[in-house]
Amino acid sequence: YYKLDRHGLLVQGGAVSSVGASGLILGCGRGLTTQLHGLACDSLLMVQYVDATGEVKIADIDQNPNMWWMARGGGGNFPGIVTAFQMQAFARPEEVYVAHCTFGPEDAKAVAKAWLAQGEEMVHPHRKLFTSLQVWSRPRTMDVVIYCYDCDFAQKLWMESAMDVIARDKASRSCVQPHTRAWLDQILYEAGHNHGQFKPTGGAKEDLLNCSSGWGSQGRPTASES
Repeated sequence: YYKLDRHGLLVQGGAVSSVGASGLILGCGRGLTTQLHGLACDSLLMVQYVDATGEVKIADIDQNPNMWWMARGGGGNFPGIVTAFQMQAFARPEEVYVAHCTFGPEDAKAVAKAWLAQGEEMVHPHRKLFTSLQVWSRPRTMDVVIYCYDCDFAQKLWMESAMDVIARDKASRSCVQPHTRAWLDQILYEAGHNHGQFKPTGGAKEDLLNCSSGWGSQGRPTASES
């Protein structure tokens, strides 16, 4: 993300920090920009792999196309050891417009139904949205977030109205004022940098690359396992 950000680009990433890049790509995972650019495997241009005989091979649209097809939709069951991916890059958003509401357990069922009812409309690419519903056990809460990428006034207004419908008549709702983040700031937020999940080591970039930090176990280089 840091290297591509300097060029105004991104590659498809995931939305769950415990999933690595290879699992995300080979498993056709969903990420923050799926509604704009498809699943992670849709952006795979080439895969380098070691086959069962120990030979290093390339699979793309021209070389070993059947293996390339499997890498782009085999459900993670790729018959080889992948050593490199080549991905299609896309222009990264300049701005992420954020709506975020938290609800108590008494409203969880109604919130889930309202969120799902908005789903068919929110997935349209012209909405330029990402949304997720997260259920937490400690404390017992439910979070709904909606992100809008480089949206104009009308798109932002529609996003706000969708969140209003989800939150309407929910006594336990607690919503923050819609606000904006830069793309890289959003990536750091998703990784837990704003939630105290990182031990300061000299800067945001260094913190993000510290494998003993992040969501999950702290103090040992196993955070990614959680």
